[in-house]
Amino acid sequence: MALLLCGCTTPATIPTADEMQRLRASRFVLLGEVHDNAEQHRQRAALLSVLLTDGRPTTIVFEQMGRDQDAAIGAAPREAEAIADAGRLDRRAWGWPLHKPLVEAALAASAPIRGGNLEPAEVPAECGVLVATASALEVARPAPKRPVRVGFDLWMALARATPVEGWRLDDAQGCLAHVDASAQAGHGGGAPGPGSAVPG
Repeated sequence: MALLLCGCTTPATIPTADEMQRLRASRFVLLGEVHDNAEQHRQRAALLSVLLTDGRPTTIVFEQMGRDQDAAIGAAPREAEAIADAGRLDRRAWGWPLHKPLVEAALAASAPIRGGNLEPAEVPAECGVLVATASALEVARPAPKRPVRVGFDLWMALARATPVEGWRLDDAQGCLAHVDASAQAGHGGGAPGPGSAVPG
């Protein structure tokens, strides 16, 4: 079964004929996006429509909807708004209806639609969990700390690094506030040195 994933990754481009052939031969295809680029979403929907014309059984998985909503999605009327409701798609956070053309493309091809987003409890215990809200990323579960020895060459590269253009130092300091609070609460934090325990 071919599985098409509509997810968050590098910007999508219009594939060449050779790339289309490789896409059709693939079992898994990840369609990248820039979340707020409406034109790119339309292009992805057009590409999805073309890929779905080959008759292969294909399931479309949307990261904007949870895996635990699959039953509700499957039982919902075959209409984009109903699918979004059933999948509990956060319209504000995802800028709906930006993704609507992709849902409509899947529906037009009668392709099954599934949710691809994991609930925090489904994420392996060795991983931390960040949850996106409308305004920020929130730490739902911190990653466990484990000892990691960082090579001297990496530390030197970090020492020579410069802030990303447009990054304000006062903003950067604000991002460290939760680290300071965590340290005060006895959960570690602070700046690690070579060989120190750092987040996994």
